[in-house]
Amino acid sequence: MTKTNTQYIELLLNNVPPTNQSYSNDFIQKVTTELYQWIGDPKNLPLRILVKSSEMSASKEHKIIAEIISGTITTGDVIRVQPSGQQAVVNHLWINEQSINQIEGKNFITLSLENSAPVSCGEIISSTHHAAIVADQFEAHIAWLDNTPLYAGRNYLMDLGGQKSNISVTRIKNIFNQSLEKLAANKITHRRIGVCNFSSEHPIVFDEFINNPYMGTFSIIDSNNQKTVGVGIIDFPLRRASNIQNQYFEINKEMRAQIKHQKPVCLWFTGLSGSGKSTIANELEKVLFQLGKHCYILDGDNIRHGLNKDLGFTEADRIENIRRVSEVAKLMVDAGLIVIVTLISPYKKDRSFARSRFKPDEFFEVYVNTPITECEKRDVKGLYKKARMGEIKNFTGIDAPYETPEKPEIQLNTTNNLEKITNQIITFINKVS
Repeated sequence: MTKTNTQYIELLLNNVPPTNQSYSNDFIQKVTTELYQWIGDPKNLPLRILVKSSEMSASKEHKIIAEIISGTITTGDVIRVQPSGQQAVVNHLWINEQSINQIEGKNFITLSLENSAPVSCGEIISSTHHAAIVADQFEAHIAWLDNTPLYAGRNYLMDLGGQKSNISVTRIKNIFNQSLEKLAANKITHRRIGVCNFSSEHPIVFDEFINNPYMGTFSIIDSNNQKTVGVGIIDFPLRRASNIQNQYFEINKEMRAQIKHQKPVCLWFTGLSGSGKSTIANELEKVLFQLGKHCYILDGDNIRHGLNKDLGFTEADRIENIRRVSEVAKLMVDAGLIVIVTLISPYKKDRSFARSRFKPDEFFEVYVNTPITECEKRDVKGLYKKARMGEIKNFTGIDAPYETPEKPEIQLNTTNNLEKITNQIITFINKVS
């Protein structure tokens, strides 16, 4: 770990407020301001400009409203727009509608580019000889500010230099104690510093923190409540981010669905153990099969006999369980199938992650609403009895939480008979198809 990163970690540790104090962008700004005091003048760093918006002037000149994050820009400079990669020449520069030849440091500016294609909000303008990094995976040191721990597999929103992207933690490499000694961990708790690998939804533009802290620092935001839950500094891009690319194939999801005469969807069944998820799924698959539909059930217990046999029932393992099943279900939808997933999936954030892997009209949450008292009465596997006796730990509904879905597309009342419940789902499928 570099000296710079060590200093920043110590800065964060010294500025993290007490547990009962809420976090806001004001805190992030305070820490960042202190950081910048020893970084030095931003004008001496490589050129990085955040595009805020663009407009067409009365003289038909394409003007870009932007913010200089670091560096110096001069008319006539050859620049690169990232991540698109296009190059252009700076034609004019303005500050407060006053034409100027050169602008340096942190400033809000207007500029025009010669013979440039359209530039989008959120893109970064860089110097061609010191271009920024474009990647969708990276390692970062983070300070975690939320009372809810960070686990691998969870989804968040990142804000880096005004760029926003959905990100997920793919690996927690280690955490640090107060003496900055490395410790192995599978989660990062409040007021802890750690090192993680991240994956972003789409390529982002950044610098390694040691080379340009202004473009190497980011905030981590809970997308459910827009609360800042962490701060990170980027160490480096992961090599596999540039080595692996999506391969194009001519046969696509729409063609596979067309030949099957159906709309591929994922029906995500959630509910307590014993609520009836697998029983209903089994009956649903039989009806769909009789209707000539191509479908498949991804059952929680069955998956744990193979793909997920290495996972237990801790919160971290449950998150990884859902991440893997989500990706498999996505591939099956891409194959044109109607996929029925039956998982307890107790946490809202993890069900939200599963939904994020699909298009809006492909994922439907099915809440099997059976009271725990009824589930315990059924208890075909004897699991509730064992959990009550302490023989099974982390059992949902007993010593592990179940977070009830707020707005499921389908809610099933299991006091109804199986045929009525199945017809309710079939009617929904026909409606969305």
